[in-house]
Amino acid sequence: MFFKTLFVTSFFIVSLSFTAFAVRHIHHPALAAIRTPLLTLADLPVELFRHLKSGLETSRPSIPESVRSKRFWDEVEGAEYYYSKAGYIFHTKEDSPLFDTKIEGNVLRVFWEEGIVYSYYEQSFRKFRRRETDGALEQIWSFEAPYAHHLQGVHVDDTGRIYYPLYFPENIGNEKPNGALKKQYAAVLKEDQAPPYDKTFDQYRDDGFGIISPDGKLLYSESLTAIFEASDMAAYIHGSGLEVDPFHLNSVYPAASGVGLVQTGDLLLSLRHMSMVLVYRPSEKLVVLYKVGPWANQHSAKFDEDGNIYLFDNNLIESAYRRRREKDPDALSNRVLRFDPQTGFVTEIVGCSRPNDVQTATGGSVEISGNFMSLSFSNVATEMICNMKTGRFSLRSPNWDDSGRVADSEPRTFLHF
Repeated sequence: MFFKTLFVTSFFIVSLSFTAFAVRHIHHPALAAIRTPLLTLADLPVELFRHLKSGLETSRPSIPESVRSKRFWDEVEGAEYYYSKAGYIFHTKEDSPLFDTKIEGNVLRVFWEEGIVYSYYEQSFRKFRRRETDGALEQIWSFEAPYAHHLQGVHVDDTGRIYYPLYFPENIGNEKPNGALKKQYAAVLKEDQAPPYDKTFDQYRDDGFGIISPDGKLLYSESLTAIFEASDMAAYIHGSGLEVDPFHLNSVYPAASGVGLVQTGDLLLSLRHMSMVLVYRPSEKLVVLYKVGPWANQHSAKFDEDGNIYLFDNNLIESAYRRRREKDPDALSNRVLRFDPQTGFVTEIVGCSRPNDVQTATGGSVEISGNFMSLSFSNVATEMICNMKTGRFSLRSPNWDDSGRVADSEPRTFLHF
């Protein structure tokens, strides 16, 4: 009975795969009605493997064996930073929480001397202040932002302004100048039976960014479709094949000072699905510069003190079809790259080696302060602090169960140096 069931199941999967191959490559009106459901069924084994076996984008990823083999990693001497664990905020020099109040959701940044904390919880950005009477945190304001995403790419600057990625659902923003282009893209994708964006079921996902003031007011927001259309760059959206999620903006970072082409207040945008970084000047609605590669599907682009751009290069090959075919092109995989906008040179930042199994296909972040670098590897729930001069590093992860997967506990998350 077992072998009979195995044979029938295998035959069913193989039949679906061959049929899906035909449907995917033979575009005929007679197949339009069955194309999407058939492809969904045929891709189901791969999707199950992706979520249950590979550990990508799951709530319980596998911890790398190298991390499990050394339960407690040495601290990196001299590295001072804030971190969040189980909703409380700590400093590397403190054994007890800095605040008595537990912070729900994602802690974005803490200003210890001022007693200020920024967080994102239940689709809202929030600002808290420490009460002088009892030391507890009280909420100052809350700003509803249901379409914010990629919280690792949210930046709170030294003044308390929040810069965040967002997307504009199809029922919002169609009255803007780019509304016609968005509708055209959606119509093309719908006609081609492209699967809609899975979180809002929009046929075309239009990304953008927002800026919130220190007192909780929206200062500015803009659509990437509008920016690309106004800058005569729409061909980057559809020129290599239109997809439902063409931008996938994953970080927004402001320039704190002007160097060369870049002015104070310019915004550095990381567009994962284009492997592009772009500098935009909101005050003039101007694309200052942009560059595609040599990074691939990158995250966490930032300016350093010299005006250079550094980023977390996921360095992987990914197919546009549903963004579900991901493969590392070489054994070294993830890396940190530096791009000089003035010369165009791109170099790899070295000095922080790590075990080969500490890699991530999706997600990831990097922050550099002085000689220290912090890295986050999302798919393996591992954080890293490194001294770039000495090469000494520390790896941290949540607890794990007997299978090596994350147990029901919250990891220590680096916040800010």
